[in-house]
Amino acid sequence: SENLRVLFPILRSLFALILAIHLLASMWWVVGSAENGWVLVEGLYEAPFADQYMRSVEWAVSRLPASSLRNNVELATAAERWLAISATFIALVSSSLLVG
Repeated sequence: SENLRVLFPILRSLFALILAIHLLASMWWVVGSAENGWVLVEGLYEAPFADQYMRSVEWAVSRLPASSLRNNVELATAAERWLAISATFIALVSSSLLVG
């Protein structure tokens, strides 16, 4: 009862974070599938689904502030840059709301 009341908001937040990362990774894959996008440049179009998904998730996590992973991702197209800017902005606003 008391434990569930404390645990439920934590689990809800964790689920929301996992869902947000999944959605961002999916958008990143779609944007990167364009001509000259990262999917074709890195030769991932024919790679196994698990490799494709993990590379997309890696990028999604790299958009979180204070991440050192952002050097692993080259933004080649305008759509990739806009998605990166949007994702970083949303992450900054979200973290400000949670901390503030």
